[in-house]
Amino acid sequence: MSRQLAASNSDRTVQRENPMKGYKFNINDFSSGDIKQFKSVLKGNYTLKKRLKETISMQASERQRFYKKVRSKRLQRSSNALYERLFSVLHIPTSKSSEKVENSDIDSDASLQLDYGNWVPPATVASAGRQDFPRVNSLAGLPPGSEHLSGLDRLKLTFFPKRYAPAAFLHEEDCYLFNRRYLVQGTIACSIVTGCIMAVEHGRQALADFRKSSMSDFFASMSEGHRARHVAMQRTYIRYTYRWGWRAAFLFGTVGLISQSLCIYTLQDKCSHYVIAVGAAAALYKWKTGPVGMLASGLLSSCLVGLPLGFLCATLGQNPRPIFYDAYVAPSVMSPHHYLNWTDEQTRKNKVLVATLLQELKDPKLEEEVLQSELYNDLFPSNIDKTRPTASLMS
Repeated sequence: MSRQLAASNSDRTVQRENPMKGYKFNINDFSSGDIKQFKSVLKGNYTLKKRLKETISMQASERQRFYKKVRSKRLQRSSNALYERLFSVLHIPTSKSSEKVENSDIDSDASLQLDYGNWVPPATVASAGRQDFPRVNSLAGLPPGSEHLSGLDRLKLTFFPKRYAPAAFLHEEDCYLFNRRYLVQGTIACSIVTGCIMAVEHGRQALADFRKSSMSDFFASMSEGHRARHVAMQRTYIRYTYRWGWRAAFLFGTVGLISQSLCIYTLQDKCSHYVIAVGAAAALYKWKTGPVGMLASGLLSSCLVGLPLGFLCATLGQNPRPIFYDAYVAPSVMSPHHYLNWTDEQTRKNKVLVATLLQELKDPKLEEEVLQSELYNDLFPSNIDKTRPTASLMS
């Protein structure tokens, strides 16, 4: 009995001393939350912390460069699908030349050997660009598995991810925050662009009016005249940027919120969603005109704006929200290295590695002789061997 206890204690000490022996650091073995935890403790002049910080930054930059190429490939693919969808709706025969050109571009891109010295890509740019992502998940703007939830649960997960996201939700992942960011950032961009464009037009008119009204005015100097003209233009820019900006933000935000919510709830992109959204936004905008004015404004806007918008986004499949989700978020979510796709064994190994690294990084007695031990000889290599797979956490 005593021999068994001694053997078990010796095994535990071995596992405690060398939990990462033979492991090479790879950013794919960690989630974004783990990386944030590492960065929060990477302060000081310890050599281990410096090497870990450099390794994380190099691998993160190479991963970002890879997904940027994949993103452009997937956006190009969606733009080519627009013409095919348009020709099919209008019953226009198409030639196979465009498909041949696309296939040749993909084959030539697949033959390129991209140099990633510190990070191993999960696939080639061509294969990642051609990989299909479920349409229902692109419409919902949520990772796989959300299609099995009810429509109300999907809406809760979309607009309140911190409260209703599953336990795997870590540190505001893009796969859960995409819908809210798309709505907020799109509304702000539309407000700024529309306000600036309309302010420039009103500024030109204000400048012309100032020239006519100042023909009989006398200024003490030329600089005073220029100052008066600039003040008149600046007032016009500020006034009309605000006036048109909040109107554009209200209309775009209301249309986007209603159409996006209907799409997420039903997992379908229909023309009626945009008709309802545009009509509701126009009716709310004209609330001071009374019920009759609201109804007339809603019906007229639905016919003139809602139907063309629904034909473009729903019928032709050019809704920008699913397209952006498929290009910006889907490649990382489909990767086998994403934490949502980890197996139970990978999750267990990740917990062991994270706990061990955090314990070593937070140790105030970390000295140079610890770094010279065999435990950290190959932990942060300058180049990862691409021919061999990532080593396991426990050798």
